[in-house]
Amino acid sequence: MSKLRQFVIAVLCYSVFIFALFTYRLSPLKQFVGRFDKNAPVSVRYPPSIGRSLQFANITSNLNVRFTKSTKCKPHTNIVFFKTHKCGSSSVQNIFLRFGDKHNLTFAMPMENTFGYDHIFSLFTPFKPNMVENLTTNGYNILAHHCVFNKPGFEAIMPSDSFYVTIIREPVSVFHSYFGYFGWKKKFELQNYSNPLEEFINRVETFDVIPPSYKTKRDVVFHHFDYKQSIETDTMAKMVMANMERELDFVMLLEYLDESLILLKNKLCWSFEDILYVPKLVRSQRFAINESLASRIRKWSRWDVILYDRFNTSFWKQVDKFGLDKMKRELKIFKEKQKELLENCTDEKDNVMLKVKNMKFKSQIEEGGFCWKIQRSETKYTKYLREKQRKFYNQTKKIT
Repeated sequence: MSKLRQFVIAVLCYSVFIFALFTYRLSPLKQFVGRFDKNAPVSVRYPPSIGRSLQFANITSNLNVRFTKSTKCKPHTNIVFFKTHKCGSSSVQNIFLRFGDKHNLTFAMPMENTFGYDHIFSLFTPFKPNMVENLTTNGYNILAHHCVFNKPGFEAIMPSDSFYVTIIREPVSVFHSYFGYFGWKKKFELQNYSNPLEEFINRVETFDVIPPSYKTKRDVVFHHFDYKQSIETDTMAKMVMANMERELDFVMLLEYLDESLILLKNKLCWSFEDILYVPKLVRSQRFAINESLASRIRKWSRWDVILYDRFNTSFWKQVDKFGLDKMKRELKIFKEKQKELLENCTDEKDNVMLKVKNMKFKSQIEEGGFCWKIQRSETKYTKYLREKQRKFYNQTKKIT
């Protein structure tokens, strides 16, 4: 009897030992810990974020738990680019036109012959859906032509996940550009002055009440968002700016265009090739502006100054969050790709970005190719895309 008892006890102990060993070898915790071993083969390591979550996971007997979440983002294709005057917006617009062209996206196009132009929605009236050329489509992907800002109007035709972006410029620089590009020297009969821009500031400083013809030349960027020019106080102006922050996802700065494009690339999950650019509509006429005159221009463009300072602060906070070291690394890559662009498409050297009015492109460029597209002016590219889009929508739209 004692021998039988001993035999039973021995069998039970052996069974417990085998069960424990078997359980240990198949333990999910044992398997996961092995995979986080720094010496484990790369092919079986998990991302650190998953590793941290597993350290605190409640490991159960369910061996079918799978961790398949991908960290790879998907390129964003629904975009509203609010095009501001004389802020480098034509150079940036070409980026959005090329991206949409490359991926066969649908553009919200202006009606032809709007105030004699084919590439603007409006000059004075807030954007409305009936300003868009009619297509047999259920929706649009990209809106990137000149218009008067109106978020409800955009939302009526654009997808709910559309990314809203614009670009602004340092106030003295943008005022200088406006003055030359829009011919204010002739408009205000300043041709006989050695520095017409300075004489313009001399005049406005003498007004007790600013005449309407001069008032529209003040705060030229700010009034893109206050088309009625009805704002009268700093408090009201700051309310408009706060509304801009709510309605825009990103505000780029021309003075830091490359950094802006790096941030944009990462926000939209695009590639370096997607954000390559060449300068468009760079002005040639310039006037002397010393620090004293610059200070007077900033006083005249007070709300542009407040606007720029506000979004400049916001911009650098985003750069800090992105990471200064990461920004330096990506800028280095981007500049190399910009250099390759110049070598492949132009006869220019690598130090001409945003400095050349008429960039010299190579004489033999393949029509419809990358160099051909990046060379196109806004009017020519718009015409090309309009014709392509009309032809496309005469057929059944295919998803590519």
